[in-house]
Amino acid sequence: MKKIVFILCLFLILFSNFSYADTNEFNREKIIIEGLSKKQLKDRLQFLEMAKFSNSNAVFEKLTQMYKVNNSIKDDVFNAMEWQNINNNGKFSEKFAEAMLEEYNQLKKAKQENKVAECPQLDYLDLCIATCLDKHYPGFDNFIKYIMHNIDNLLEETWDYHYDPIKLKNTILANCIFYFALRNEAGYIEKLADVTQKGDILEIGTILNFFKEQKNDGIFDFLSKELENDYKNDLLIPSLLDSYFEYAKILNKKIPIILQEAKSRIDAKYSEQAKEILKGSKRFDEKFFKENNN
Repeated sequence: MKKIVFILCLFLILFSNFSYADTNEFNREKIIIEGLSKKQLKDRLQFLEMAKFSNSNAVFEKLTQMYKVNNSIKDDVFNAMEWQNINNNGKFSEKFAEAMLEEYNQLKKAKQENKVAECPQLDYLDLCIATCLDKHYPGFDNFIKYIMHNIDNLLEETWDYHYDPIKLKNTILANCIFYFALRNEAGYIEKLADVTQKGDILEIGTILNFFKEQKNDGIFDFLSKELENDYKNDLLIPSLLDSYFEYAKILNKKIPIILQEAKSRIDAKYSEQAKEILKGSKRFDEKFFKENNN
């Protein structure tokens, strides 16, 4: 009998705790939504911060409605949507993607109606893809597929002198391929190697790190030739060369002699610079000591 009473008491305690938690969450949701509805924009900012840590669908829906309005806190709303999604492990990715696509179409429409001089939607599309690449949640998959399958329509009548239209299209598609390579979709790492060798990927350092993590040699030969050319043209980036050496080590690949020489020269140069800095530091310390002890 005592055991039954104990179990019943435990059940009641657990039930009351869950009920309290649900009530607490409901009250928090209500406070945030009311705060986001305040008349003064500056008064909404603190509630945007609270929204980032909410798991409420209603709060995210409120943010998406706010994002449709052009005002001084629009970027803050986007940031809140992004962080609420991140803090909930991508729970809102599909809704977030819908909001991004809607915003892109509004920006494109404004350009087509000559309401803006430049092409803000192109920079915005770059931001959207970068946001998806950052976390590559499954909920973004359909959005990235939509971009890939509708690229000509998305970029229709959006050109201005800042952009090479062919290069822009290829770079967007390459970044979409990178997204699916990050998601470990079959065949996409090979596609990524191909677009990298065509020069469609701008962030070669990021791509190199990815292939290094995957222990995949898909861009090794290409990168070896590129770095050789960069060295001959005095364009070699030391940090990229260091990463390439790590890549070669992971793959147990032989590094071309010219790049071995390049690394030796760069290391010697930096070693000499470090010595000069150390000497200068010592001279400064000695001078400071003498001036303050006379």
